[in-house]
Amino acid sequence: MAGWPFLPVVRRAADREEELGVVFDALGACGLTGYRATVFHGNLFALPPTVAALLALPREVYDAPEEVVHHGWRVD
Repeated sequence: MAGWPFLPVVRRAADREEELGVVFDALGACGLTGYRATVFHGNLFALPPTVAALLALPREVYDAPEEVVHHGWRVD
């Protein structure tokens, strides 16, 4: 595995609490496909210790990275 496989993201709106999430490079980290545009809900500093536990977190799945941005997620 090369590099850091996590990209912390945040979604802020005036009418609700801040949401924290992580985009995980599952393909680069462990060869898993299908998670390229997935935001896993949670704090980067409190992620589960295993890939299986990470993949079990609540998540939002999009068809393309542009949709992640369209739905309000920003790099934190």
